Amino acid sequence: MPGIMRHCCRVSLFKSDINGLTRRAGSVRLAKVQRRRPPHVQPGPFTEAAGELEKAVHSAESFPAPDPRLAATIHSLAYVYQQQGRYPEAENMYLRAIGLWERIGPSQRAALFRTIDNLIGTYVEAKDYRAARKLLESRLPEMERSVTQWKERATLLDTRSGLAFMERKYGEAETLLREALVLWEQYATCPESNHAVAYINLSHVLGSTGRSQEALEMAEKAMGILEKLDAGHDSLLLRVLDYAASLSLKLGRPADAEQYYQRALPTARRMFGAEDSHVAQIELSYSTVLKMLHRGAEAKLMAGEAQAMLRSGGGRRAPVDILALTPVH
Repeated sequence: MPGIMRHCCRVSLFKSDINGLTRRAGSVRLAKVQRRRPPHVQPGPFTEAAGELEKAVHSAESFPAPDPRLAATIHSLAYVYQQQGRYPEAENMYLRAIGLWERIGPSQRAALFRTIDNLIGTYVEAKDYRAARKLLESRLPEMERSVTQWKERATLLDTRSGLAFMERKYGEAETLLREALVLWEQYATCPESNHAVAYINLSHVLGSTGRSQEALEMAEKAMGILEKLDAGHDSLLLRVLDYAASLSLKLGRPADAEQYYQRALPTARRMFGAEDSHVAQIELSYSTVLKMLHRGAEAKLMAGEAQAMLRSGGGRRAPVDILALTPVH
């Protein structure tokens, strides 16, 4: 669902809730927005990041007002809360950052829109679609006024598709996304995450209308792009792999689902650490697929390791790299 990331990441209509994968192997869920990761928050464990950023916010509050470093740090803390699923706290921090950006004025207009876009994402993930739709609609006039290049046009199409999707107008959403993809195919000269997001969105629309094979083909196209990008896009790649596994199961192809989980596990370990709870949840879903493939011993071993990891609270975590406070440009 909508993430309208102007000039950057855009609406991502699909959600793969890594923390809830055990409910049903690869189950599809609605609409996790591709979030704009602040440059000083690196992919990886977020518990330590939240603590460090809470301290940073406290320090930044002593800066003479208005200082963009305070707003930028609050935005980053909100992003971490969003990653953790702490949506009320994320919403409060984003709203606070928005107020600060507005006080600072036109020099931080781009930063203001970034924060608004992430707040939309938070509303979508929290399933507060009414608030998400209202904020999205307020963004459309500005986006329409600023469209001068093909990427901006593609972003606008994505945004409109997000609104159509929320209203369950799947045919309209598909048409808009295909128009955006025509622009990407015609003008893109190198792999970009926004191109992948358009494919992911279309995949989710198709999946929502029961066209699982077509949806899987679009997910594969997204993977092909994301795998050419740097590790900063691993979070999105992980979600696409899980979604593809769920589509494979819908199509009655557990062997294909296994291949996606085999690709997802090293990605998750790289992101979160080998003994993180996110990895454990993926292993539990993978173990369900192994059972379907009549490999009970492997399934039991993997599920046991995952459950032990979860009982231990997620195990060891890698260090978090939080860079010094810097203004948002």
